[in-house]
Amino acid sequence: GITLLDDHMIQVGSYNEGHYHGKGISVWPNGDIYIGEVEKDKRNGQGDYIAIDGTWQSGQWKNNKLDGLGFRFHSNAQMQYGTFKEGKLIE
Repeated sequence: GITLLDDHMIQVGSYNEGHYHGKGISVWPNGDIYIGEVEKDKRNGQGDYIAIDGTWQSGQWKNNKLDGLGFRFHSNAQMQYGTFKEGKLIE
């Protein structure tokens, strides 16, 4: 289904027991987009997050942060690739 949340965020996907769950798309009021897997309203699993400033993050997510193998491509063309833990590149 399609849901417009109180903070004007739009979510397109499926729900389970009242929580955004499965594969879907989230669009924030500022234009940021997430396409991928979610579990209990959080980015969990494989997905892509594209920020309005041009930053693109792709890979494995846990609790809304890159966690596992992934990459972060910054708008200034700097790229980080490897293993992330809680959103930080560790190797």
